[in-house]
Amino acid sequence: MAYDVPVKCGEVVVKPGELVFADFDGIVVIPHHIENDVLQLAAEKVGKENASRHELLRGATLRSVYDKYQVL
Repeated sequence: MAYDVPVKCGEVVVKPGELVFADFDGIVVIPHHIENDVLQLAAEKVGKENASRHELLRGATLRSVYDKYQVL
C-alpha cells in the first residue's frame, strides 16, 4: 500500500492534495492549481443564493431576484 500517490477512480486520476466533493448527484475533483479560484467562485455563488433566498422570503418575485443575482 502506498500513500500520497495518484489514484484512479473510474476514469479520473485524483492526485494527492486535490479536493474531492461528492453528493447524491455526482463527484467533482478540483485540481490543486485552481483550488483557490474554485473556492472563491463557490463562496460567491453561495452568497448570491443566500441573498436570493432572503429576498424571496421577504416577498420578492422570482424574476426580480433572478435578474438581480442570476441565481435562485
